[in-house]
Amino acid sequence: MTVLSVLDSCLDWADGVVAGVGADHRDAATPCPDFTVDGLVAHLVDGLAWYGALPAGGATDPREVTGPDLASGYVEAFRAARAVVRRNWTPPRLDDTFALPVGEVTGVGITEYTVVEVLGHGWDLAVATGRPVRVADDLAEAALRMARGLGEDTLRSPGMMGAPTPVDAAAPAIDRFVAYLGRRPGSVPG
Repeated sequence: MTVLSVLDSCLDWADGVVAGVGADHRDAATPCPDFTVDGLVAHLVDGLAWYGALPAGGATDPREVTGPDLASGYVEAFRAARAVVRRNWTPPRLDDTFALPVGEVTGVGITEYTVVEVLGHGWDLAVATGRPVRVADDLAEAALRMARGLGEDTLRSPGMMGAPTPVDAAAPAIDRFVAYLGRRPGSVPG
């Protein structure tokens, strides 16, 4: 699987999760500290909007992206951001280097981080809304390899992912993935 095909599969999976978020879930807690469902959808859409615009000359600092317009609904906002990602991120752009606030990062590196964000926060939303988490093992395994490849300094920098949590080595790939991100598989936010 190429990094763009993994991202595409993550986006398709997350689309289904976002489509299942009901109005009664907006204020629900999520496994991602500091975010309700509404805040996490906004964070996910903001991240995709920033990432999608980057190869077309968009802001290099994700903090410059202001809150998404969720007035049209979660699904519409997510799909609009996903469409920009699919339009602007092509295989040649993966070789580009971008000057980000954290330093020089390749298109591949940014894309791998985006895979981790989309699958991880998609899982957060599924858990927060009581939806079953069904992710193909090969997709979760690919995302786990990418997460590990990002390096501890990147993945666990302040405000990012927590320390890994214990999980059985024989657990499903999605459980091992989220445990690596500091989540507790099977947890229900409180």
